[in-house]
Amino acid sequence: MKKVAIYQNNITYGGRIRVITSMSECLNKIGVVPDWISYQCSFKTDDLSKIHSIPIKAKLKIINAWNRGLGEIKYIKLNKIISKMSKEYDLVINSNNVLSGIENGDNFLHYIHFPREARVMSEYNNSVYKSKFFNTLFHTIYVPYLKNINTGYGIIVNSEFSRKAIQKAYGIPIEDCSVFYPPIAIKKKLNKNNEIKKLNTVISVGRFGKDKNQFQQIKIAEKLPQLKFIICGYTSNNVSKEYFNYCESYIKKNNIQNVLLKKNASSSELEKIHSASQFFLHTMREEPFGISTVEAILNGCIPVVHNSGGSAEIVGNEQLVFDNNNEAIKNLNYVSNLDKEIQIQIISDLKSRIRKYDELNFKNSFTNKLKTIFN
Repeated sequence: MKKVAIYQNNITYGGRIRVITSMSECLNKIGVVPDWISYQCSFKTDDLSKIHSIPIKAKLKIINAWNRGLGEIKYIKLNKIISKMSKEYDLVINSNNVLSGIENGDNFLHYIHFPREARVMSEYNNSVYKSKFFNTLFHTIYVPYLKNINTGYGIIVNSEFSRKAIQKAYGIPIEDCSVFYPPIAIKKKLNKNNEIKKLNTVISVGRFGKDKNQFQQIKIAEKLPQLKFIICGYTSNNVSKEYFNYCESYIKKNNIQNVLLKKNASSSELEKIHSASQFFLHTMREEPFGISTVEAILNGCIPVVHNSGGSAEIVGNEQLVFDNNNEAIKNLNYVSNLDKEIQIQIISDLKSRIRKYDELNFKNSFTNKLKTIFN
């Protein structure tokens, strides 16, 4: 029986968990129970059956590395640790978003949502290090590894945007990267009627954090008192909790009446809010893909998203994207004042665009990749 490991620095709720659970489902179907390896995990093994559409089997293995290092070092260190363990496995799937530090990576397959190495490049607005000192420091840390990248069984990415970033970060020909869009249950929800809801409500969904930029959403909402904004998000660590508190205190201090913050909502709660919302707002710059944008469309919401990354790729409509707050306000005003028939047509057009993101496409592509590797 084949032995397979899937690893990433932190296994928690969000976009990446959908990918590794779908991978695990495909592996289970061929009789493989993968090891999930990480520094930490936000849930117990028993919860695996609750975070995917069907029950899956996987074994959690937590690495007790007390000295992981700061910033980018912890990602490189995990790659080094897994490199030493890789001899135990027939296949190692890297979901760590970093190629640097992998040694003897012939049996590695990489699924990169967005390369961490690219996040220290100044050309990206969403660079993780705004300080020039730290930007230069961590870029220097990566440089020695970038000269000797082993792509193993190949690199898979989640969007054309990420594909181009891979090429810039590693100097790898763009045709050497395959795009497998993250798995989303499209077909199960596409048959919903494209009815226009009565409430002038804007929903937002995403982990609370500076990169997701919920504070910008609050500033936009201040200028649109006729719309109600429900900002939903996860607070999985202290950083996200602090950011949530910062946003909440601003709302209270300025007595903003049309914004409701909703943290750690259940899937059923999110379903209800989606069902009651007409519009969706996404403010993250250079979102690698944008699962929440696709799900908003599936739920009949008209999205207004930042004009960058995967979200702009998904929407493909210049009247639904923005570069700054004023444009976001203008576009939300525009779509909220459209005739119902036009709004219905926009939703219908958007739904036809997102069929390619269905989970079945991901599972078929990944299963075929496994067959190629194991044969």
